[in-house]
Amino acid sequence: MSRALYDVAIVGAGMVGAALALDLAERGFDVAMIEARTPVAWNGNDEVDLRVVALAPSSGALLRRLGVWTDIEGRRASAYARMHVWDALAPGSLSFDAADEGVAALGHIVENRLIQSVLWQALERHAGVAMHCPARVTATDVADGERGGARTLVLDDDRRIAARLVVAADGANSALRALLGVAVSDRDYAQLAVVAHVCTQRAHEDTAWQRFLPQATVALLPLADGRSSLVWSLREGEATRVLALDDAAFCAELGTALRRTSCIRSPGRASTSACATRRCLQTCSRRRAPTSATSPTPRSCVATSAAGAATTRCPRTHSI
Repeated sequence: MSRALYDVAIVGAGMVGAALALDLAERGFDVAMIEARTPVAWNGNDEVDLRVVALAPSSGALLRRLGVWTDIEGRRASAYARMHVWDALAPGSLSFDAADEGVAALGHIVENRLIQSVLWQALERHAGVAMHCPARVTATDVADGERGGARTLVLDDDRRIAARLVVAADGANSALRALLGVAVSDRDYAQLAVVAHVCTQRAHEDTAWQRFLPQATVALLPLADGRSSLVWSLREGEATRVLALDDAAFCAELGTALRRTSCIRSPGRASTSACATRRCLQTCSRRRAPTSATSPTPRSCVATSAAGAATTRCPRTHSI
């Protein structure tokens, strides 16, 4: 599908951008999806990706409504039924149980790449979405003439795409946001999140575990293969030191952090990601976005998605 004027152009096909594109197309909008590179296809024979996300029931409901949840859930999604949270400096703890709410699960732990891969395949099949990949936006301006009020995106192959609404969903370092001159507020937590998949001596019991320490936070999220996904946020120097430990020392130190001195049997490969928050100071350059497929506003709008507002943050919570 190629049009002179789209209802919506979305830059960035991560989980947020791809889900939005599919949702709008299902509602009857003409959508242009612009992505710099084709996402790596998910393969069940590959190792579980280190980047996982805990999907709340509302997110699962959205993906179900978009017709992609069955493909995600049937591959390598892990339902968690309980959550246990405690603080090293305070007595007591918090526990949450799906049974208390009369539901089967509190949410699901899913690889980011699996979600993105399934959404991408759905976009490629949808007649209401025009895929522009690989493509990067190099310039943008407000269109004149017949497209007056729309915004034009110039791609790196000199193609021009006009849309009434443009969404910047291209990540924390959004190139489109920079082209528009939208300012951001940064907060660096001076922490790194050590991420790995670990085996535990006891089964994870479909439970997410999280402990807050004075200078750190450690969480274990249950995976479908019986392991747990570790997210261990530490001061930068501590994270570097922990990452350099051998397996035995790493397991011992993690057990101490969890106050379960012998709970970790073996770690997998580990990596780190920065803990920071980036928040856009402006989320829409004009006042309104299209309200329906049949009566879009003639005024152009550039919106920054939730992904652009904060995509790398210290993992204090694990839901989207």
